[in-house]
Amino acid sequence: MLACQTVIEAMGARDAFVLRSGDPHFLRIGSEADPTTYAIKQRGLWLIWQALARNPDRSAACATVEDRLVMDIVPAEEGAQGNFLAMILPIFESNSEMLFVERKSRDPLTADEVAFLETVRPIFCQLMDKVLDEERRQRQQRSLSNLADVAKAFNSAVSMESALSDLATAIANASGYDWVSIFIYDENLEHVVERGLNVARHSNTETAAMVRGGDRENGPARDLYGPLPRRMLKGIPILVPDVFAPDAPLPPSLQAYYQRAHINSLAWVPLMFQGRPLGTIDFSSSIKRDFDESEVAVLKAFADQAATAVRGMVLYRDLERSRDEVMRYAAQLEQVSEAEHYLARTDEVTGMPNRRHLEEVLRAETLKSARGNLPISVVMADVDNFKEINDCFGHPVGDQALRFVASIARECSRSSDVVGRWGGDEFLFIMPQTRANVALDLADYFRSELRQRDFRPDASASRPIQIPLSAGVAEIFPASAEDSRVLVSRADQALYKAKEGGRNQVRLWRPRVKAA
Repeated sequence: MLACQTVIEAMGARDAFVLRSGDPHFLRIGSEADPTTYAIKQRGLWLIWQALARNPDRSAACATVEDRLVMDIVPAEEGAQGNFLAMILPIFESNSEMLFVERKSRDPLTADEVAFLETVRPIFCQLMDKVLDEERRQRQQRSLSNLADVAKAFNSAVSMESALSDLATAIANASGYDWVSIFIYDENLEHVVERGLNVARHSNTETAAMVRGGDRENGPARDLYGPLPRRMLKGIPILVPDVFAPDAPLPPSLQAYYQRAHINSLAWVPLMFQGRPLGTIDFSSSIKRDFDESEVAVLKAFADQAATAVRGMVLYRDLERSRDEVMRYAAQLEQVSEAEHYLARTDEVTGMPNRRHLEEVLRAETLKSARGNLPISVVMADVDNFKEINDCFGHPVGDQALRFVASIARECSRSSDVVGRWGGDEFLFIMPQTRANVALDLADYFRSELRQRDFRPDASASRPIQIPLSAGVAEIFPASAEDSRVLVSRADQALYKAKEGGRNQVRLWRPRVKAA
């Protein structure tokens, strides 16, 4: 590289070269040598890069290298000593390219040497940007082509990933983050079902494939990419300004991944649509970020825009897949008066589905689960000592209490659940394609939320009325729609055990063990 030769002559250096980030090694431009045999070991190159990337106000570093090992790294200031000088060459899409100058001695740096480095840095940045410009132009053309035909991209899950990648690419370009990944979860928020990674220089590397292929989800970091963390269910992002800090909430395997990807800071921001989580959008940066209030607000704004787009993608795809089913249901609904249908299946006190409606839904969902050999769970919940509320405060207050319980039940249920009033002070949650452990969590969350909320019949009430609750949970792999009765019966038995055990608790139905 002619520019490197100019640096060698001007500084009287032994060598000068540019490193570009590869996967998994830094690669010397214009050299076919094995990356593991460079004058500085790859680990040392990464340490120098990290020292600069985590201090963006520091333009250059001076390193002492002995036997290919980095012994010391200090700012490249007048008087600093070391036999290697290094500068990051920030360019569009990357903050990983570096210029290295190997000095002939470890004499203190002169003011002229420092000034020369600052002068040549923007020149090398332009040269590197030009080298990579054609490759970037081709990626952008592919991305624009995909976005122009985005409707076709929704026809299959494979194209869905492509559409998510295009969305991630647009957000990465607008936000200035190196990696932007979008993860869409299933209805239970337990597993990633769709993912997209921005198209960038390293999109075809093994590091990028670890995201697209789900290795992070199924590998050592599965705790982060398994069930959605509870705080993110409430729309709270997880921010890690320094992924290598001792207190960073990351397992060593994921820290090794970020070292390989040249990442110093990251943020996981939940994708929320109408108050419900859809997944996450992950922002990873090679520059160390403090995530102050203004920057977090910008990331949340990107997440809000992405959530709307993702919801549209999912709805479009799901509507396409279920068009025949929707048309069949529409034909059935036309045969029944809408008002009559609503009144006959709605509880007049709470406005929730009544027992008749719940029984219809449960039979249909049980039959669907039987055909697909899928589990289905129900939660039978009952207000403890509800009679005392009626006796002490009157039936109007009792009705208010039921409506209050109903509102909390709706808040705690998922979009795939159906919850209604079974009768009296009993409420039933129908949870298709759900295992018992998830149903138990929901039941306990409902019980806890109800216990913590203040119920006041009117503003003049001196203190709130406590509304404790017990619940029974049952799960079944049905063989036919008739198993819906068995499922409800088991949940009712579990509820009885919860009442018998002291109330204000949740029990799971278990078969009786016969004595030997």
